[in-house]
Amino acid sequence: KMKTRKILSVLAAVAILLAVCAIPCYAAIIVGLRISNRIGLDQSFSMENADSLKLISYLAAGDTLFFALGNCALLLLNMSHPGVMVAALFISFIGFAIAIASAALSHLVGKAAVIKEENDFTI
Repeated sequence: KMKTRKILSVLAAVAILLAVCAIPCYAAIIVGLRISNRIGLDQSFSMENADSLKLISYLAAGDTLFFALGNCALLLLNMSHPGVMVAALFISFIGFAIAIASAALSHLVGKAAVIKEENDFTI
């Protein structure tokens, strides 16, 4: 009975960690849909899209950091296995790669928006 309680507490902790980590992912999906809507309106290179991509970058970096720290806490509380931690670090690497890619895209879209504005004012 004691082992069952420990298993349930570990499952609850992991479920809470995953539920909290899902919130920024849903926010990033909503921001991505707004970007898609602006692309559909032929506003691909706009400062709004650059700002939205920067927001996605912040969301991805924050979520990845929280996920990595949460898994470290679970490991230190003896509620996780070192093999799970290795897998979590791999997932964290992917999350940081997404954050860096969206930050780079944000910078490039911002530069393209400035060039587009300059070209719109020329004859």
